[in-house]
Amino acid sequence: MEGKVFPSTSVAEVLRSGFIEARLHTDGLGQPYTDEAELQKRMTKTVALPTYAIVDPGDAEVALRVRSGMTPATAFVDFLRGQ
Repeated sequence: MEGKVFPSTSVAEVLRSGFIEARLHTDGLGQPYTDEAELQKRMTKTVALPTYAIVDPGDAEVALRVRSGMTPATAFVDFLRGQ
């Protein structure tokens, strides 16, 4: 995703339109990773990787839209736009 989908013109254009990136690193060992995995599960109802979530900044405890797994650029643009 980071190597091919995010840099694609269509995805990059939508991401520049007001999205703010935040990352959870949940695939390591130890307490920090466990805490982030629990946050991901609470927000998205999944611990699948990769998982992408659109979150309302006024209610960061609840994801508005969630998508897990590898996704082609066109489908990811639709996800970002809420389609």
